[in-house]
Amino acid sequence: MEDVAKPPHLQRRKYAFYYRRAVPAELRPALNRAEFVVSLKTLSFAEAKRRYAELHAEVERQLERARAGLGGPGVQAVTNGLGLQTGVDAFIRMASEARLADLERADGIALASSWPSDLATALDEIEREADHYANPDTEWRHVQVAANQIIQETGFQIERGSAAFWSLCQALNNAQLEHLKRHFVRLCGKRAPFAHRPTGFETVSISQRVTGQASAALSADVVTVAELVARFEADPRRASVRQKTKDSAYAPAKKLLLEVCGADTRAEQVKRSDLQRVRSVLMDLPPRVAQRYRGATLIEAAKLARANGEDRLSPKTIDNQLIWVTAFFNFAEREQLIQSNPARQLTLGSAGTRSQRPAWTVAELNLLFSAPVFAGCVDDERHWNAPGTSRPKRGRYWVPLLALFQGLRMNEACQLFTDDVFSDDGVMVLRVASNASRGQQTKKNDVRLVPLHPTLVALGFASGSPMEATAVPMFPELTRDKHGSATNAFSKWFARLQRELGITRKGVVFHSLRHNFADAMRRADISPERSDALGGWATPSSARRGYGHGLRPADLASDIAKVEYPGLNIDHLEL
Repeated sequence: MEDVAKPPHLQRRKYAFYYRRAVPAELRPALNRAEFVVSLKTLSFAEAKRRYAELHAEVERQLERARAGLGGPGVQAVTNGLGLQTGVDAFIRMASEARLADLERADGIALASSWPSDLATALDEIEREADHYANPDTEWRHVQVAANQIIQETGFQIERGSAAFWSLCQALNNAQLEHLKRHFVRLCGKRAPFAHRPTGFETVSISQRVTGQASAALSADVVTVAELVARFEADPRRASVRQKTKDSAYAPAKKLLLEVCGADTRAEQVKRSDLQRVRSVLMDLPPRVAQRYRGATLIEAAKLARANGEDRLSPKTIDNQLIWVTAFFNFAEREQLIQSNPARQLTLGSAGTRSQRPAWTVAELNLLFSAPVFAGCVDDERHWNAPGTSRPKRGRYWVPLLALFQGLRMNEACQLFTDDVFSDDGVMVLRVASNASRGQQTKKNDVRLVPLHPTLVALGFASGSPMEATAVPMFPELTRDKHGSATNAFSKWFARLQRELGITRKGVVFHSLRHNFADAMRRADISPERSDALGGWATPSSARRGYGHGLRPADLASDIAKVEYPGLNIDHLEL
């Protein structure tokens, strides 16, 4: 097994590995720096270790020279192949590159959450800001605060008001201008109209020098893969996609695309062979790769998983990731950012297949509902698995029952509000619907009104707070993530509950309860149209839902009552 332990002073950031090492306090005056921070310019752990060895040796030599020269003349600047050098010039360049990276990172986050509603006004503001930074009469007053802060944080010895200080201000000013140029391109796909050319960013700048044939290239929109990802995520046509889905559901595809192609690679340079490699790595990845191989890149994790003979992602999961890659390059082609789409027909062709996830057996269901959180516990928080006399009927109690007797998906149950249960025509009704203002979202934004199962009514689900005038979350105690979703935390808790009970049969998870619900409707001979209405499935048989007003909850009450589980013993749940 390959050693994935990281050497000292090696850090992995979002788009590259870095060498970062503090300089001993007694050597800082000689080296005129507080630490070494150098990008290794790769996301490959193996390549980073190779470059690390060369760089680490150079740093050791400089430290030795500093020790030998204490009290004497300062250490001379030494440069290696990675661009490491001591002295003021190196510090200024490093500070300006870090400033640009911070600005770009903040811009990507801002655009991902909110695209400007008035593009023309936004572009005008960028031009005005660029004019301000390009004005030589300002003496860089607007960046002096940033320069002072950098000096204070790093401990680097630059006297304020000295020539070196003004050089630092100029470099930070140029970083701001370069960022504005890039920001302008991201918003409208055109070359920035302001003419000031910042120095020090020739190798990474979107804005190229206009010389001969290069002038034609400047008229086109040139974006890197990382910049294109930010623009795709901020596309108004993807506004209906939940931020949690953007951040986590397709994270492997995004991360792997950046690893294989390179964050700073121009999007138009991505080849079909690059995406074939993305697909190949996905086919070698194991489930829960982030937990299994912490700190490793996806490419490294795939090699280790293959060597260890671990389980791989299912074809459907792989295709879900590849569908994101295809949509990403469809967007780039539609926006005329690339000439041709290298991701066409990239999937494995399994997207139309249905997973054969098993349902729970009756024995497993009886074991589940005999757990203390249902039968009696100390409390349903920290001591949910300790037998006791308390029976708090809250989220951890109701959500599994709602899945079994109503067929609700986990997120549909966790996000219910008190006014989602009400009476209509003498029938207790459960509403499952999207509501952006309340953070509720259903699959395909469907809305369904279904009658409550008699068992849930008998257990007291409709006798609590659903009739309150002010709508509040039905299960406010459930832990929610930064997106307001309780699904992630609840899923982890339920998986732990299964392990504690010894329910470890492959494929049996919370969502399997929905399969039990579907099987129960088949046993009751409920028609496909009514089954679709009760469970919220979109199938060819449900295409006619678009005609007429559909089935009322009262029409479905007799059907939901037929959902039974012979052999299930829940008499102890205070019927």
